[in-house]
Amino acid sequence: MVCVLLSVGCKPATLAASPARIVEEDPALPGLGPGSPVLAAKLRAALLAKGAAYRPRTRHLNADGSPKYTNRLILESSPYLLQHAHNPVNWYPWGDEAFARAKREGKPIFLSVGYSTCHWCHVMEVESFEDEEIARYLNEHYVAIKVDREERPDIDAVYMSAVESLTGRYVSQRSRPRHDRAAVADRLIGYYGVTPTGNFDGRNILYVPRPDEKERDALSDARAKLYAARARRIPPARDDKILAGWNGLMISALALGGRVLGDPRYTTAAERAADFVLGTMRTGGLLARSFEDRHAGPPAFLEDYAFLAAGLFDLYEASFDPRWLRDALALCAETETLFADPATGGWFATGSKHEKLLAREKPSTDGAIPSGTSVAILNALRAATFTGDDH
Repeated sequence: MVCVLLSVGCKPATLAASPARIVEEDPALPGLGPGSPVLAAKLRAALLAKGAAYRPRTRHLNADGSPKYTNRLILESSPYLLQHAHNPVNWYPWGDEAFARAKREGKPIFLSVGYSTCHWCHVMEVESFEDEEIARYLNEHYVAIKVDREERPDIDAVYMSAVESLTGRYVSQRSRPRHDRAAVADRLIGYYGVTPTGNFDGRNILYVPRPDEKERDALSDARAKLYAARARRIPPARDDKILAGWNGLMISALALGGRVLGDPRYTTAAERAADFVLGTMRTGGLLARSFEDRHAGPPAFLEDYAFLAAGLFDLYEASFDPRWLRDALALCAETETLFADPATGGWFATGSKHEKLLAREKPSTDGAIPSGTSVAILNALRAATFTGDDH
């Protein structure tokens, strides 16, 4: 994850503050007093709407198991933001309300960008954001903003670049989960790659280094017992939002699998995913970045358009259904309209419909996933090949 401090000039204010509104509406959190009854009622209603099965992710609980603290993130749909909804920190989501408050009070912004599967995000939550003394200091001296980088990769890119430029260091954003050692039979130990010295940082993570279907079937009873033991543990939080770009990557994989293996199941799964993204993930007529809780999220970014278009090209080559080629070419055209840089060439990560940040990034390197630029280049080549149009 990345945490940075900003002055209020780091984001242009787009909303003027109301001069009549002096007293802020705060939740009841350390350093903020008893809180606003109006906001408290709003947060309580949002909490009750989660239902009886909802389990607050915090160590600060009342005797009845209800959370001691609830902040504005309970009003959000992002699973990552909701994980922090019961920190004693007065978190705001990214938006004009937080920046307007920082400007009025002359406070710097404490910006924290992370995502659900980031190991160090959870470490910092436990060690810092759940600490009442640290939360009190943050609440008294900063306006704290939480961002889900999977929903807003543009914000992450801008401020990660700033951190790297200022420190000369890359901030690690990846980690792997850890599981306890399992005392199981020798064959099960071998199947799951368990060693006396551990297979990751001195500890053992159960995984299958050499897939073997016969061995898997032979260990079915032992695996069932292991699964039952694991099911007694508290499961990790699951981020179940749907991302357009990542679905594009999966559509490509399924379409390629269906074509190479001659297995229609994979092609059919790719078609279902494509139908969903194209038919449901729209906002204002344009592709949406994410879909969560039956609502489309913010406008899609370059990587979403590029990955999805590539998936549709692959799906066309697997099925030869002309609608996938038609939809892929339409996305390529939208990519040019929204993201192209007519002055120097290439594409911006954000489109003309996106919020204007400090800088408009141009992806230039591949990371854990391909960059939007590299996939868009391949899409342009494929589009020219299919249509004969060199544009």
